[in-house]
Amino acid sequence: MLFNKIEKRSKMTYNDMKNFTWTTVSGFPLSKKDYIKCSTYFSCLKILSESIAKCHLEIKQDTDKGEVVAKEHYLYELLRLRPNESMSTVDLLKTLVLLYKHEGIAGILIDRDYKGSVRALYPARVLEIIIDNLGLVKSNKNNKVAIKYQVCGKEGYCFEKDMVLLKDFTLDGVNTLATKDILDSTYATSIKSEEYLNSLFDSGLTNKLAISTTSDIQDRSKLEDIRTTFDYLLGSDKNERIFPIPAGFDVKPLNLSLSDAQFEQLKKMSVKEIASSLGVPMSKLGDLSDTNNNSLEQSNISFLVDTLQIIFESIEQESDYKILNKTLREEGYKIRFNVGVMLKCSPKEQSEIVSRYMDKGIYTINDSRRLLGYTDIEGGDIPMVTSGYMPLDITREYYSKDLKGGDKNE
Repeated sequence: MLFNKIEKRSKMTYNDMKNFTWTTVSGFPLSKKDYIKCSTYFSCLKILSESIAKCHLEIKQDTDKGEVVAKEHYLYELLRLRPNESMSTVDLLKTLVLLYKHEGIAGILIDRDYKGSVRALYPARVLEIIIDNLGLVKSNKNNKVAIKYQVCGKEGYCFEKDMVLLKDFTLDGVNTLATKDILDSTYATSIKSEEYLNSLFDSGLTNKLAISTTSDIQDRSKLEDIRTTFDYLLGSDKNERIFPIPAGFDVKPLNLSLSDAQFEQLKKMSVKEIASSLGVPMSKLGDLSDTNNNSLEQSNISFLVDTLQIIFESIEQESDYKILNKTLREEGYKIRFNVGVMLKCSPKEQSEIVSRYMDKGIYTINDSRRLLGYTDIEGGDIPMVTSGYMPLDITREYYSKDLKGGDKNE
């Protein structure tokens, strides 16, 4: 069902396609290094993917009353709750963003029925982008583009219109590179520093011993025997505090502290470089040393505007063009993220914002109650302004009468 897209959309079968020579554009270089083991890199990917996933997708429509959520549309539940029978929308978006940042390109596979309606959406690993520059597939479009993908470990092919593509760094709009591959040396340094720290703990942190003898020993095997003897005296537990010293030996500790090697400064610099390259503020990683309440709020806004907004825009534009057809777009339908989730703040700040918007007539009472999690009340959909919170229509009627009639005593 999922893996025979080309068969559904042309007379050419997969076996026929293998007999032709295609022009292939590599999607991304597969790195052999396990970057996920880098704690900073893992944390940044986790923060990015979860930040996007909690802003759920909705289908909306432009109407005379403004932009409204189209809850009656068949795509509403598919986008909002269950894109396919195996995962939730949160799972789909988390997987999509993780693949996109880790590999440089990722996609959402659109599974359609024979009428062209969307049946399901799946997060997909993009393996190859294939361009039919010889016109082997019959189509009205020149240079038809096909995509080789992998979904849940199974490979398949589809046309570009059936894949919502999310691309990282690119210089030509097709070939992509992940941030980790561009800044390979920076990420490698962080991984090596963590491996070095682990090796120190494995060997008893920095507790090394220099052993001197009263005699000059040249025989290598005897020196090795001495090392073996002291390893035995220290015991299997490297943290034992007391051990005997044989006669004729002098033992001195060699303590190389992490601060002497400027390990802490190097580690912190590496963390900042990785976080900066992925657009994650240090406050999200638990470093609040240079922040206060005001700067923390600005940091969160900057994270939304400078880092997440471009990802939202990319997914929304691709979804509008590929998930929705031209007829739906002309009817005002569009797919959008609910970014209001990112703007949630403390109850005090939220009440101040809501009150300010109500004073200006931007929010109605029911608008405010919905934001605060309360049910609507009768008459709460009429805009209010200050001056005792009078309904806007009554205020307009009052002043219009006053202007027309003037003062009766005059």
